[in-house]
Amino acid sequence: MFDKRLIKELSDALPYIIKQVICQWIGLICNVVLTLGLCYMFNQLIHHTLTMTIIVRILFILLMTFIIRGIVLKQQSHFAYLSASQTKRTLRIKLFDKIREIGMHYQDYVTTSELVQLSVEGINQLETYVSLYLPQLFYSVLAPVTLFIITLFFDTRSAFVLLIFVPLIPISIIVVQKFAKKLLSKYWTSYTTLGDGFLENLQGLTTFKIYGSDDYK
Repeated sequence: MFDKRLIKELSDALPYIIKQVICQWIGLICNVVLTLGLCYMFNQLIHHTLTMTIIVRILFILLMTFIIRGIVLKQQSHFAYLSASQTKRTLRIKLFDKIREIGMHYQDYVTTSELVQLSVEGINQLETYVSLYLPQLFYSVLAPVTLFIITLFFDTRSAFVLLIFVPLIPISIIVVQKFAKKLLSKYWTSYTTLGDGFLENLQGLTTFKIYGSDDYK
């Protein structure tokens, strides 16, 4: 689930990831408050004890909760953008510094087309990992624990059932990750092969024109 080397390189984006998780957690608390408020109001309605004062108070709480939830969701998207942009900026700077350090002999290690694909598409693909995968991974552990604590006050058995099944979340993520890793590995190999062929044809375009093969290529 974690690439230690990659996480180390993403140290500048970690504060934004943490803030994103906090926003998700606050959104979860808002959802709990909304649910509790509606359940309390319906409970009062069933027992014929619902008054206009209770309705006004509940609606005020629900309105404030909606506002807070909207704010944190907006901030979550903002932090996701900042973490992704910071990651791409940092990795591209490191990549260009490494190429500049190697000099003109960089082709001994990587082809030009693969380098272009890596610096553009390859780094762009990390946006999903940083802005969506990592925050959701942390949140998927934090959310069940929070719900377990809250559920304890209402139903102990349900709370412990919820806690028992929490490990299934990271296990399912690991299974999906292994499948996705194999799939993306095949995709990336085909993608770089296509890039190599395109660049070779582009560089040899003059020769192709001489022999009349440019249309075919």
